[in-house]
Amino acid sequence: MTNTFASPVTTVTITVERDDLAEDLTGNGFVDFEDLTVLLAAWNQNVSAVEGNLVDAGGTPVNFEDLTVLLAAWTGPGGAGRGRLEAAGLPRRGRV
Repeated sequence: MTNTFASPVTTVTITVERDDLAEDLTGNGFVDFEDLTVLLAAWNQNVSAVEGNLVDAGGTPVNFEDLTVLLAAWTGPGGAGRGRLEAAGLPRRGRV
């Protein structure tokens, strides 16, 4: 997320990167079907982590290991999925 603040004196740009949901390939704040679609579209290809290669970006093709990582971080759409994970005491996962 990038925000730019301007004044007559100076311009400041602040960029915040979040790694707490590395499996959120679409950047919408949730690990859901949209992210699964990105991962499956890159199946058996050597791509970057943001394109679905969550385990060994560029080293191995997207495969079942990457799918397992994405599914382990699954929140579902909206806040309801995340609430169920936290209620169950499951931590949010970062990049493996």
